Amino acid sequence: MYDFMEISRQYMDFMTTHSSDVFYILDENLKYVYISPSVFQLRGVTQEEALTQQTYDHYTEESLKRVKTIYSDYIQRLDQNQREQHFIKRVYLELKKKPSGTVHVESTVKMVAKYGKIQYICGLTRDVSKVIENNFLKGVVEMAGATCHEFSQPFQVISGCVDLIEHKMNNNELSTEELRKYVSRIKTQIERTADLLNKSRAIIRGETELKNKKYDSQTKIVDLS
Repeated sequence: MYDFMEISRQYMDFMTTHSSDVFYILDENLKYVYISPSVFQLRGVTQEEALTQQTYDHYTEESLKRVKTIYSDYIQRLDQNQREQHFIKRVYLELKKKPSGTVHVESTVKMVAKYGKIQYICGLTRDVSKVIENNFLKGVVEMAGATCHEFSQPFQVISGCVDLIEHKMNNNELSTEELRKYVSRIKTQIERTADLLNKSRAIIRGETELKNKKYDSQTKIVDLS
């Protein structure tokens, strides 16, 4: 007869030892009581070292604030509803690496409570640095595509107006009224270019939500319109 408890224990040992994901358990004071050996692959610290570290040794300052906010929010929820037994949330954090640097992770956190008090917190963390890097590079390409596409149009209009002015001047055919018309068109395109520059700056600073649009059947670019 199979000893299913022993099989489950061996399976968990295998997963926590060989998986690149990091499984962890925190107590009610956010202190690590268990962390899988794969933390060494993720952060460059051993399992033993990670367990002796304080919470602030694991997270960057901004991510630590996020963790404490999630914890506080759950405490408030427990105060309002003591029958709530668990709470699951997915959060993106930045962890400190040894000897230096950081790593971006996605952590699925489960908080378990009993009689209105947190008993323990467990979670699974995985490295998403490559995903973020690829998304960033994709965003750069889309931004570059938008810049080329949107800025080429006013430049074409300006170039066309300049060519017409030059041609008419060479043939003594340029009237004052026509010159004003071409200058007005050029000014309009310069204003449009300035507007595009302002929108680009706002996107780079994170002041405007990034939206994409189709350029062709295979390509997307940032929508600057």
